[in-house]
Amino acid sequence: MKWYSSIFIISVALVIVLLVRWSFYENKNQDYRKPAPQAVNLTTPIPQRTKDSIGLSVAPDATQQPGSAWQLYKNERYGFSIKYPSNWTIETDDDSKIKSVGSRHLLFSITKLGSTQKLDSLSFDDGVILTFEVASEYTSAIADYVAYPKKYAGGKDFSAYGFTGSLMMGEGGTADELIDAYRILPNRTVLIFNWQRSDWRRVNDFSYEKYLLPILATFKLFE
Repeated sequence: MKWYSSIFIISVALVIVLLVRWSFYENKNQDYRKPAPQAVNLTTPIPQRTKDSIGLSVAPDATQQPGSAWQLYKNERYGFSIKYPSNWTIETDDDSKIKSVGSRHLLFSITKLGSTQKLDSLSFDDGVILTFEVASEYTSAIADYVAYPKKYAGGKDFSAYGFTGSLMMGEGGTADELIDAYRILPNRTVLIFNWQRSDWRRVNDFSYEKYLLPILATFKLFE
């Protein structure tokens, strides 16, 4: 009977390992849309905001200007390129374990982890992930997806550099950000991005104004 017991123990262990691995990849590719509640630090000064030329509320001198050290992502199939900071980590559709979510197909994602983010943790609570996906057509499901941030209190419209969607900032007293937006490419393909900043401890400076807007400003279509 001992060999039956050994087989049972091994089977249980394998199931646990598979569940942990599935949970990791599922968390990595899902939206972290419900940050943990955190008390607001009322002593932290809020920067004065002005309206920029694209209609967004932007803190003065808050942007990170792209330089020669930025990396270039080019996609010949869909006819565009975009730059990103060289110290961010990129994962393309060839690297990713999950290729698509519904009608959306992953092209690439770039990630910057904060100093308090644990690499072996299933919880994403300090850093930013920017993911680009494509879809063959604009559907009601995509319309719902890019409107999702407006379901939060304080959610509002987003429009910058040809991308249209919505954003949420500071849900639950955190510095978290969620932005979903899209644009139609010349071949009628829909290009969608998802920006997720997790900072419920308020310890990083990865604001969309400082990083996302300069990244989007480098977006170019091939002539």
